[in-house]
Formats: sequence, structure tokens, C-alpha cells
Amino acid sequence: RRLLGHLPVGVFVSEPNGTCVYLNARCAELVGLPMEECLGYGWARRMHPDDRPSTKAAWELAIASGAGYRQERRYVHEGGRCMRVIVDVRPETDESGQVTAWFGTVTDITAERSSHDELARFFELSSELLCVACEDGTFRQLSASWERVLDFPREQLLDITMRSLVHPDDRQITDAALQSLRRNGGLARFQNRCRTRRGEWRQLDWSATLDADSRRMHAVARDISEQGEFEARLRLAGAVFDHALEGIMVTNAQGVIVAVNP
Repeated sequence: RRLLGHLPVGVFVSEPNGTCVYLNARCAELVGLPMEECLGYGWARRMHPDDRPSTKAAWELAIASGAGYRQERRYVHEGGRCMRVIVDVRPETDESGQVTAWFGTVTDITAERSSHDELARFFELSSELLCVACEDGTFRQLSASWERVLDFPREQLLDITMRSLVHPDDRQITDAALQSLRRNGGLARFQNRCRTRRGEWRQLDWSATLDADSRRMHAVARDISEQGEFEARLRLAGAVFDHALEGIMVTNAQGVIVAVNP
């Protein structure tokens, strides 16, 4: 027990019916109560109300089946601080297979969850088009901005390939960029047009990388449709300027001539 008292993870022992009969200091620290107040079912007093039904169901299933379980839950400490933990429970059985005790560990994942939640918020709030996809271009996660730009519900875009949205004339460029990314890694930069729910086309500028371990593609796309339309209008104005039959002169605010047509 002296060894268990110094472990960096929480440890507890419960009777076959789930009643806690022992826990170490780290476990009590994570629960947010003195050790003696955690015994029995006292540890549940600090549990987040939303996690109580699933915890009760997990214990009932474990006791009925004799199988352990793994569950994420939250404990709310005095002052409102919320600790996120992973609870891993395993049975101790006798020769006949009957459960004689339950041994559990409680691991603090508060920092990891906080980082994950911050990343999720960034993913949701970003004005850029963020996505995670398989290396063949099948979407697995999309930011909320995709709904704004393409007008498709995100659930309708998940599990389809990027290529299915791409303009037929741009598929060769897109395929070549993804193939290069799969072979060589690094950063792939390319542009293509993607179809909206209304059948219109939006010009997207892509930057994509491939995670070597997970083989997942992480990409950012910017909608540059308006930029493309502005450049097209600018080119048209330039062509009119150059080929006008009348002479055209452009001055600045001070009256200085800055351009004349041929």
C-alpha cells in the first residue's frame, strides 16, 4: 500500500458489488475529496451530473457480466475546477471465474482534453476551410466554414472524396498534387474548382500535408473565387483600355498622367 500511495495515477479497489474499499491519495486528489469520504460510493458526490447515468450503467453492466470497462468521466472540485479522467476497471476472479474484487486506475487527462477542446474550437471557428482526409482524399473531418462556402451539410460531405466535388477540368491537377503528396510528402499547393450544392463552382487555393504515421492528409483551403472574378474583370478592363478606338488618359489625384492607351 505504501507503493500504491506514491503512484502518479489513482488506484482503487472495490468489492464485487462495486463498493469502494480502498483508494490511494492520488485517486482522492483527482476525485476532489478526502480519502475517507471517497469510500463506499462517496466518490460519486463529485462526479459531473451528466456523467452519472453512464457511470451507473457501466458499473451495472460490469457487475452483471463480470467484464471490466474503460470510461472517461469528469469530477467537479470545490470552486468549479473540472478534472477529466480515464477510469479503467478490471476484475479479479477466483478459480471458478467469480469476481472477488475490482481493481481500477484513474488517469488525469485534463491537460490533454483541454488542448483537444481548444483545437476543436479553433477548427470550428476558423474562416479557412480546414479538413482531415484519408490519403485518397476521402473527407474525415471538416470545419464549419465548408457549409458556408459550399452550402452542403457537413455530414453529407463526410466519407466522400475531394475529387467528387472537383470540376472535371481540374481533376488531373488535383490527382497529380495528391499523388505527389503520397509519394514525396512535404507540402502540396494547388488550385481547383469545387461544386456547391446549387451547382455553382468556387475557386479554392489548397495547402496540404500528409502525416507519415497516420497517413491522414491535413489541408487548408481558401475560397479565392472573388479574387479570381476581380482579376478577370481587371484583365477585361485592361483589354478595353488597350484596344479602345479613342485615346484614354489616366491621371492621379494631383493631375499627373500615370497611364495612356496606345
